[in-house]
Amino acid sequence: MDDIDFVLLGLFAADDVNKRTELVLNQKKLIHYCSADTALKIIKNREIWLRNVRVMNDYMEVNHGFNLIKKSLQPPVDTAIETGMNEVRKALDVIHPGIADEAFSRFQTWSPFIQYETYVTCLSEHLDDENEDGRLSMWRNYSSGQAGVGIVINTSMFARTDDALGVYSSPVTYLSDLALEHSLMQVAQRIRERAAFLSTVPRETLIGQYFLLLRTISHGSKHPGFKEEREWRIFHTFGMDELKILKVTSESLGGVPQRILKLPLDGTIEGISIADLVDKILVGPSQYQYVIGMALADELDRAGKKDAYQSIKYSPIPLRT
Repeated sequence: MDDIDFVLLGLFAADDVNKRTELVLNQKKLIHYCSADTALKIIKNREIWLRNVRVMNDYMEVNHGFNLIKKSLQPPVDTAIETGMNEVRKALDVIHPGIADEAFSRFQTWSPFIQYETYVTCLSEHLDDENEDGRLSMWRNYSSGQAGVGIVINTSMFARTDDALGVYSSPVTYLSDLALEHSLMQVAQRIRERAAFLSTVPRETLIGQYFLLLRTISHGSKHPGFKEEREWRIFHTFGMDELKILKVTSESLGGVPQRILKLPLDGTIEGISIADLVDKILVGPSQYQYVIGMALADELDRAGKKDAYQSIKYSPIPLRT
């Protein structure tokens, strides 16, 4: 990624850039909440799975972003989102006439892939005051009838500016219609302020940036009621993005056969290994906490994690089931 790409991201995706910068520079952590069984497989097999958004726990939420965009296309007219979209369109068309419609047409061509063939794994911002206990709502999700685990992740990989992994990442936004309108208005204002610079940028590059904006809204938005999750997504759209090091396989989970994309965490790419990425593991409330912790520590040790046994922590939350 060159300097022009960074400038363009600052114009079209300022919130993403700001959150990513804060995450990496402040060495904040992310956490992957999952069952203890899944955590063991991640560490033992040196891989993490990306699953189709249509089979995730909150699969209906993948429609939220698309519904936001539909509101800018379908009656009633003059919705808040339509107003914001129109401002971005007008700002771009001053620079290259017709560019916004061309990008939108391209997005509509790819939207079935984005909506039905996007594969994700989900992380959450790990706050300092959750460092010992974890998050109660997550333990309730993953400790009902099973033991839950939180894998705390070092975030250096989120500073990567290449696409060697075949996956991309973004923070989820929790915007109401009015909040999205305000965000789009800010994008339009930044475009106007840098119009002279943008007139020197190739037309195809600007189309790509507007397409990325639409794509981010469509699969990176959730209802504001979910904002407590503070989610980040690692994602890949099958058939649109290059696979690179991703491995494609089929698994049957819960009686549902499905395609799985596996991201190797074996050091094939420098810095992308269990030993590099795992900061610690938080074992959730369970009568088997110690047993689970020792099994996970054994596998961390085999994966080359220094101080593996000191990396296991136990949440003291007395979860009511």
